[in-house]
Amino acid sequence: MSADKSVLFVVNQRENKIYKFEEDGEKISYPLDTGILGSVARSGEIASITEPYALPNFNPRVDLDTQLPILCLPIRSIKEKDKILAVVQVLDLKFAGRAGGRHDLLEDEIIREFQIQVGLCLERFIQSKYFKN
Repeated sequence: MSADKSVLFVVNQRENKIYKFEEDGEKISYPLDTGILGSVARSGEIASITEPYALPNFNPRVDLDTQLPILCLPIRSIKEKDKILAVVQVLDLKFAGRAGGRHDLLEDEIIREFQIQVGLCLERFIQSKYFKN
């Protein structure tokens, strides 16, 4: 499994926002209802999109600005299964050399395990003394 790029967006339900942290530490916020990203944050459903620009809720301000396929994965709390902590957007995900986001059952399991591991790490980080919301 490989991809060209992935971005983690942290969800703050209380403020109704999604946060993206840049490499330089800058925090950029977006309304929770913005783009494909916001749809995944609200629904908790995986979105595998082969043509992002064709969707009416695509927003290049928030969603990865691309015509390549994207995969949006909700990251759930381990303790509160209904709570979405974050969304990962993955650009041009390739499985076993197949481009375009096509995957099989084994790869679905890898995706689920990835979601669990990221959720666990993020939940521990949020509870740590280093996280300032």
